[in-house]
Amino acid sequence: MAKASETAGPFPNLTELVFRAQRKALPGNSLEALIAQQYPDAPAPGPLIAASDGQARVGICYRAAPVHLRADRDRLLLFAGEGLCLTTAQSEQIKTAFNSLFSADGLVLEFINGEGLLTAKRRPGPDLPALSEVAGEYLDIALPTEPASRAWRQLLNEVQMLLHEHPVNRERTAAGELVVNGLWFWGGGEAPRGDQLSLPDDPEAAPLVSSLPASASVRVFDQAEKALLGGDVGAWLAALESFETHQAAELLNAIRHEQRSVLLMPGNGWAYRTGPMTRWRFWLRRKPLSAAMALQ
Repeated sequence: MAKASETAGPFPNLTELVFRAQRKALPGNSLEALIAQQYPDAPAPGPLIAASDGQARVGICYRAAPVHLRADRDRLLLFAGEGLCLTTAQSEQIKTAFNSLFSADGLVLEFINGEGLLTAKRRPGPDLPALSEVAGEYLDIALPTEPASRAWRQLLNEVQMLLHEHPVNRERTAAGELVVNGLWFWGGGEAPRGDQLSLPDDPEAAPLVSSLPASASVRVFDQAEKALLGGDVGAWLAALESFETHQAAELLNAIRHEQRSVLLMPGNGWAYRTGPMTRWRFWLRRKPLSAAMALQ
């Protein structure tokens, strides 16, 4: 991606936001990790999805996403992203097949507004890494190997077998689409209480919104991360162009004309704070965007 950003652009607005900014190390490259670091008391991603339909549940709630596992010699590569989105009918078929096999084990799969949700009576083990951290990786690297995660490994293997010859995948193959031959679960937390069942339309932004002072605002831009899930360089560059044209331009306008301060957290290991005062740091030499952001 770094090489792609060097040949694309230029991105003057985004470069302006980062090259004179005060930079601070911020570990974590997924949206979930960034939210957890900034708001440690915020609900986990699974309960946020569970809260979005207002239905009460009991147990541990996890996000669930369709994935494509592709053989590479004797290993499996994991792919995700928008190319694996399921239709409502496909989601219903997979949900029915999953629950028929696993409901007796205390596992229930649902799809809420296109988002997958797994509710478990008990934790199958320590949380798996976020989807954005394992997309494009070999499955044997992504999966924890400690004994405590054995139930997760068994569940993922059984889901692969369940979906291998599923009618949904015959339909997707006929349509020239990637088959969904796996599910990935992450972001577990206790099911939300009754007083937590009313959240904003964007469940991922909800913990940020509720923790901000009245004078502040938050924006979640996830198009680039979604492109990374499927390894789609073209879509990633398009997302970068969109951010440059719209969000970055608006943020610069807020700094210049409204005396606002902006904290940018792009998930590259750094946070960038830019405001009216940082714009006067003229001694800093302008760098290409890839160098300024230390893109990996």
